[in-house]
Amino acid sequence: MKRIISTIIFTVLVSTFVSAQEPDSSAVFVPFADSTMLSHGEAPLPEPLEYASADTVMNAAAAVQEEDEPVLSREEMLVRAEALKQVYDFTGARALYDKVLLEEADSAEIARIVALKVQVDNGIGLMEYVMEPSVIARQRFSRRDFFLFYPVPDGSWVMSPNTCDPDGKAGMSAMYVPADAQKLVWSRNDAGYRNIYISEKKDTVWTNPVVPRDELSTDGSEIWPVLSADGKSIYFSSNGLYGVGGYDLYVTKYNERTGEWGVPQNLGFPFSSPGDDLLYMDTPDEKYTVFASNRACSTDSVDVYVLAYEQVPVRKEVKDPVRLCGIASLTPDANQYHMDNGDSTSEIIEEDAEVRRYMDKMEEVRMLRDSLSVATRELNERRVEFATSDDEDLRARLTEEILKRELTLPELQSASSKALSELQEIELDFLFKGVVIDPDKLMKKADREVVGDSAAYTFSKMQPGTLPEIVFEVPEPVIEAPKPVYRR
Repeated sequence: MKRIISTIIFTVLVSTFVSAQEPDSSAVFVPFADSTMLSHGEAPLPEPLEYASADTVMNAAAAVQEEDEPVLSREEMLVRAEALKQVYDFTGARALYDKVLLEEADSAEIARIVALKVQVDNGIGLMEYVMEPSVIARQRFSRRDFFLFYPVPDGSWVMSPNTCDPDGKAGMSAMYVPADAQKLVWSRNDAGYRNIYISEKKDTVWTNPVVPRDELSTDGSEIWPVLSADGKSIYFSSNGLYGVGGYDLYVTKYNERTGEWGVPQNLGFPFSSPGDDLLYMDTPDEKYTVFASNRACSTDSVDVYVLAYEQVPVRKEVKDPVRLCGIASLTPDANQYHMDNGDSTSEIIEEDAEVRRYMDKMEEVRMLRDSLSVATRELNERRVEFATSDDEDLRARLTEEILKRELTLPELQSASSKALSELQEIELDFLFKGVVIDPDKLMKKADREVVGDSAAYTFSKMQPGTLPEIVFEVPEPVIEAPKPVYRR
């Protein structure tokens, strides 16, 4: 604060002197060149110093010395550094940690602050590779069962404890087990820390569980691992690898040439954050990317983010903390009209393929109708807002948005009519073939808990499943070579 006040006093004195020497009404004096420098405690010097006399400079300096300089305490600097980290101002946080380290004498505290400084240094590095995804939906759930609202089929989650994780806690370590899985990955408690294990089906048994790579066994915990649909990537959360605080999100990829899993890579911003980021997965049909985070809520809750899947994500450098913070907030797109029931792989109601085709088409009709309803309602809301507003700038923005939304309606109407016509054709075909659908199964699906049904995406709560019988192969005993006997 003293530096800012000093710069203002100094600028006024120099400006007065310059005005007296060169009375130019067109001259403009800017006290601060960059507002971001103020957050780091570094106010720039005024540029036209060459016009100031030595007496003027000395008088200004003397006036500054008379002020009482408010100095932040060690605790205040640490609190402020943490606050700056939370809003992605890693450079400002780093400067404060440096100041604390200059006067810190306790070795344990030095180690702790150095670890915090490493986190903000990691943040500075990750700012070079930022992705800006299309956000479809965001919904808050309890950390206890948020994973049941992921868009995967019923029965995909097996609660702990189970055979693979006998002493796990259900709210922390449910295990993802897709139908007919040939490989399994899970997190298991090892002496107070959780490590990732992998096993592969081999005839009627499963291979002995192993940690995929040494770097995955850290002095922290690795949780919520998910194997990609093609079996070539493991996504997981860790608080023991390089990151920016809490649990970050990582991926390790399988190298078919070497037969080894690669060094884990941080997924970067906006997936990782200074908070806890959990359970990243791409849905099997490559329709969505989903993950959870408590970056904007309490530690007992998480927000589940549904993003549009991108085959080749584009990453770019973002150095502005304000812009990066906005990207990391992951606010859903205002113009998302796609309606979904939260299940990206249609539930198999019957074994018969014809019945599954009917169910899929019926679901498509419902989603398109809901999308059309949402689009129409929001368009009418914008029209009312336009009619009642006197703000010309707002009316101009609303005009552009209304035109875009009006262009969307005919496409939705056409898609809805086409899907309804196709559904009616399937029903006529069923009538001709004598196919009967079980109404109890339909009611079961209709009674499923749904969240966010007023938005452009709905989250359906799936039912947990049971772990199939798993028998691990017995590892072959290691036979040590006999020790040589030396005779005298």
